Amino acid sequence: MTANNDDIFNLRELAIERDQARENLKGNIVETKERIRPGNLVQDAKSKAVDQMQKTGKTAVDTVKSNPGITASVVA
Repeated sequence: MTANNDDIFNLRELAIERDQARENLKGNIVETKERIRPGNLVQDAKSKAVDQMQKTGKTAVDTVKSNPGITASVVA
């Protein structure tokens, strides 16, 4: 290929990459709009709160199981 043909080829490649980037951006925008809808934000917050409560409860149970003597003296 001549230098001119190389330039044309490079420009075509750049145009293809640009178009793909635009499509990806459109998809990301749609996903972001869906994710930040108030209903979805509330649902996400609820899920995170439930997960955190479950982790905290499991940690408390594990702590009690690993230290039964201390737990019994505190309860008494």
